[in-house]
Amino acid sequence: MAEFCLECFHQLNGTHYTKADVIQDFDLCENCGEYKKCVVNLRGHDPMNVLIRFCINLISSTDWRK
Repeated sequence: MAEFCLECFHQLNGTHYTKADVIQDFDLCENCGEYKKCVVNLRGHDPMNVLIRFCINLISSTDWRK
């Protein structure tokens, strides 16, 4: 997977995410070539978070007390 720093990620994708919106890790940016924090994933799009949200919504939408 391509790793880009937040600034390069914005330039390439036309986005305006903040540091709180993304998960970052130190890596070599494949655009500017600098070793700094790069975007690994978007928060809220992590497969485990999606699964947890799905389960919470499923439990809250069903009347399991009957």
